[in-house]
Amino acid sequence: MSLSNCARIVYFADRDIFYSVMATPLAIRERLFPIYAFNIEIARIPWVTTNPDIAEIKLLWWYEFIENLSADTYCSHEVIEPLKSLIFKHNLPKNLFLKIIESRRFDIYCEPHSGVEAQKKYLRDTSGALMELALRILCKDPSDCSISFIKKIGFCFGVSSLISALPDLYAAQRQPLFCCKEGKCPSLIKTFRECATSREFALQELAETSIKLFYEARSQQTSVQDSALLAALPAFSCLKILKAARKSPKVILKQRFALSLLTKSFLLSKLVIIKKI
Repeated sequence: MSLSNCARIVYFADRDIFYSVMATPLAIRERLFPIYAFNIEIARIPWVTTNPDIAEIKLLWWYEFIENLSADTYCSHEVIEPLKSLIFKHNLPKNLFLKIIESRRFDIYCEPHSGVEAQKKYLRDTSGALMELALRILCKDPSDCSISFIKKIGFCFGVSSLISALPDLYAAQRQPLFCCKEGKCPSLIKTFRECATSREFALQELAETSIKLFYEARSQQTSVQDSALLAALPAFSCLKILKAARKSPKVILKQRFALSLLTKSFLLSKLVIIKKI
């Protein structure tokens, strides 16, 4: 029942991840759904209360629970029980879970990231850590190349997910992009001289960085384990989203970017059949 609950949580929160998991064999789905359900539970916390103190307490509870988790720990939570089983069965590193929880504290508040490096760290510690967990749960001994590959894909996936949510985040009075003011980011001004606003600077910088990382990961894919490609399935549409943001940041900032169901189905099917990101 707990596994079904995890699948239900993912289905209602993120259809792209749900269908990418459903594209894997049954035995793999049973391992992936609890990981993604955990991530959704953590990501929700800053949004289910308007009181920052309550959100901080909830994240702290999760942090301390995971940090002190043992095989004998019992909790009736629909996500924790299957997650605990996976953590000890597959020897998953707790620090990756803790990075995800700690990084989500940023989402509680309305201030932007202090700079591009702060935002990159946030993306590495959320989506990057999540995809590394997916890899480690599918592969007992992942190679260095596979880990490097999935970290890059995870970062790109995080940026593409952020891009899709930008209009909603700004409507909710959040500042999801790093602070980039003219005169303080000369490298960006030189590269993106035609951008009109700080948000466009920031968005194009993240998109450009992510596209480069994506192509670096693509060049590695012939050397990675099959498990790494399975773990990368949720990123099936991220390159298309990243290119759209690089090309038209002003449009992306004003209206939610969404691919058609047909396009998504084609991209996911292509990745599953050809096994190339």
